[in-house]
Amino acid sequence: MGRVVSALRLRQACLAADVSIDEAASFRVSSELTTMTNYQVTQAWARMFHSVGFGAVLGALRFSPGQDRGLALFGDAGGPDPGRSAATAPIPLSDVALALDIPVVDVPDREVIEFVEPDLS
Repeated sequence: MGRVVSALRLRQACLAADVSIDEAASFRVSSELTTMTNYQVTQAWARMFHSVGFGAVLGALRFSPGQDRGLALFGDAGGPDPGRSAATAPIPLSDVALALDIPVVDVPDREVIEFVEPDLS
């Protein structure tokens, strides 16, 4: 199915640390915090946020360019909680884009793309 859009229902309200706002830089936070693969670093930040009352982090998405943001909820280590279910069935992202009048085009085959070296002179 590829990328999908789903709405999730939270069991309760929570306070989220928004690390995607400009003011986050004053705390030495960059977008890398929510996109890096070094989970020891991200988990250390999560523990710190949790210790001062946050229940989640709101930030950039690693595999979504642009302004999209995701909410990472704090919880016990391990697999996802089976009690958290989507409030809506997953909808293919291409269907959502088309409903918003955003054209969707297929990715061209590599064979039809000409790759050239830039002229640096």
